[in-house]
Amino acid sequence: MPPTKLQSPRTLALTLACRRDIDLFEGLPNEYYYPSISLCATDAVFSVGASKASVQNVIRRVVEKTGIEIDRRGWMKPDPMPLAKFLPLARPEGFFGSKKRTSTKDGVLKGEAVAQVAEALVASGVNSLSEFQACDEAKLESVRDALCKAHGQSSGLSWAYFRNLAGDESQVMVDRYLMGYVERETTATLKVDEVVALVQHVTNELRRDYSHMTPRLLAHLIWRFESGREGKSKRI
Repeated sequence: MPPTKLQSPRTLALTLACRRDIDLFEGLPNEYYYPSISLCATDAVFSVGASKASVQNVIRRVVEKTGIEIDRRGWMKPDPMPLAKFLPLARPEGFFGSKKRTSTKDGVLKGEAVAQVAEALVASGVNSLSEFQACDEAKLESVRDALCKAHGQSSGLSWAYFRNLAGDESQVMVDRYLMGYVERETTATLKVDEVVALVQHVTNELRRDYSHMTPRLLAHLIWRFESGREGKSKRI
């Protein structure tokens, strides 16, 4: 389908690049359909600066210890592991089977950071996946403020990825791969909010041919293409 007359040069360039490079019929992988908010929080914290394989190993250990069933069909069912139930399990050191820290200087174990994130969510009135998905924007701002006070979470990276994993289709997770692809294809130096807006505009264009397309999905597909292009497997 030809581009619309209202497309900006950047939107047009990125739309054409996506059509050229990306399999736009593909969907999101299983980690975007976690049945529990506890897995979303764990993945979001452990993914920052980590390989995909290492995060998958952590998630596997959590699943084994909690008995959570990973199944896309469970996506809309009641949360099997609300945070209040998860916290007593997550607190003992060694639960996550990882010695990774939030940073090399003054960082805490990522498992401790997950527990702090879980506490922040519960204190904000969010205990389950459905409760998070029911939050309006005002509530989300207060939840974000609380979550970003957890150790090593002030950058907001984990918050943005948490929203993605928890089912917010409007979210665009901007990392260096997405930023690099968008800037290269538009031949422009852009700010994060400009990249977000561009991906949202391109999503609207692509949706005319790919009705399942969302900003969350498109951002992931671009990330997968670009990270694969560099031969790396970083999540964020």
